[in-house]
Amino acid sequence: MFHGIVGLAIIFVAVYSIPTFYVYFGAMFGIVIFKTLLDATCMEMVVQMSNDDNKGTVMGGFESMPQLSGLISPLIGGYVSTNYGYTSTSITCLIPLIISTAVLITSKNKIVKQD
Repeated sequence: MFHGIVGLAIIFVAVYSIPTFYVYFGAMFGIVIFKTLLDATCMEMVVQMSNDDNKGTVMGGFESMPQLSGLISPLIGGYVSTNYGYTSTSITCLIPLIISTAVLITSKNKIVKQD
């Protein structure tokens, strides 16, 4: 899972550093591959960590978060790009990725499935 997060971070930095059509087009393939791997891994982790009684609720909540972020992200991105420029928008996209990576690294040893 850590490899997928690092891969996405590298792709975001590459698109930010070299903003050409070909880099963007190539980055789309990388994003699709890493996102697919991360989605499958995250769903498996969520299912394994949840109780048998709550698996449906947890899976539903987990699957509804991307739609919620699809609603909120354009609002935040539009505000940041209007007031601070497009460079700040790219940096703003990396902040949640860095925070989630830090949370995963620090809580990796704390998450243990209890049988």
